[in-house]
Amino acid sequence: MKTKYLLMAAMMLLGTMCFTACGDDDDDVEKAIEKIDNGTMKPTVTINETATQLVFTATWQGVMVEVYTATFSSDGTLTKYICTTTYATDKLADEAWKELKEDLDPEEEANYSRNGRTITVDLTSEVEGANRQIMNQIFQSLKAEYEKGVK
Repeated sequence: MKTKYLLMAAMMLLGTMCFTACGDDDDDVEKAIEKIDNGTMKPTVTINETATQLVFTATWQGVMVEVYTATFSSDGTLTKYICTTTYATDKLADEAWKELKEDLDPEEEANYSRNGRTITVDLTSEVEGANRQIMNQIFQSLKAEYEKGVK
């Protein structure tokens, strides 16, 4: 009988050790965000091109990944321009979503959506009438800004 209680106590102790969260995780993320904000942490940037898309990706290690996707019709006219940001933690996504919602005009709200840690923004109306050449210039400008540490 004593063995049963000792075994249960040992399992409870083991369970508390396994599920204890580390406070350092939040500190690391906050330090990374501070580095992004002050321009000392720069993302890894890539631009990929296919027949129907230009895809700009900026990765901030351990914080977030931003992907801008411009989709074109066969004649090179822009049909869709989307920005998807996936955050490393729920806390970051919650904070970003809260800030976005505070600053949104009711008319813009339909262009924003959230699914878990991912926030998607439809930017098509911002560049109405653009073609592949214009979007390529926009992506090159974004790349230059991000590589300088400007966000």
